[in-house]
Amino acid sequence: MSLPRPIYPGSFYLLSRRCVQRMFLLRPDAVTNNNLAYCLIEAARRFGIVVILPLAMSNHQHTVLYDPWGNIVAFMERFHGMFARVQNARLGRWENLWAAEPPSLVRLEGRDDVLDRLVYVATNPVAAGLVERSHQWPGVNGLPALLAGRAMVARRPEHFFGPDSALPEVVSLEPYHPARASSATPPPSSASYASASAPPRTASPASAPPPVSR
Repeated sequence: MSLPRPIYPGSFYLLSRRCVQRMFLLRPDAVTNNNLAYCLIEAARRFGIVVILPLAMSNHQHTVLYDPWGNIVAFMERFHGMFARVQNARLGRWENLWAAEPPSLVRLEGRDDVLDRLVYVATNPVAAGLVERSHQWPGVNGLPALLAGRAMVARRPEHFFGPDSALPEVVSLEPYHPARASSATPPPSSASYASASAPPRTASPASAPPPVSR
């Protein structure tokens, strides 16, 4: 049994997870990129999570995000579980996609901590010696969209979901500067979102500005 973890609404996090045996199950291509982006955005919309900077390397994934409602655990379960099933179906695999150890979820305290992790995630492909510039990494990479102020868009994976699926056919992720993250809206209800209804909101978003806005 895992140790209890306190969850505080209004928190920034760095979420990271590796593939099983560090296999290259996230190796960039158009289908894999779309699969991961769709599952990430769908889960974020469902649970009111603000995705600030996602990055998928070939065998692990990082995301800097803001959780105004205290739904981070439900978000992780939805995102990682759905993507594992979608990607395994694409690759013809049956075993677990993610490593057995729990995801790494680090709460970021203060402006400097948030900015440090943003730089860490953005420069991960460069630090690994894979590209010269961060924007050149061909996997899921939120940096170009964040800097350009444009949305990331993904389509429902056709190889996994049928045409009658209740999930939205297209999802988009609007860029969020960290200083704007506290303006996030609550999780959508079943009346406004095509998928299953969101869980009941149990906490209000933090009324104080997030750390990076100080």
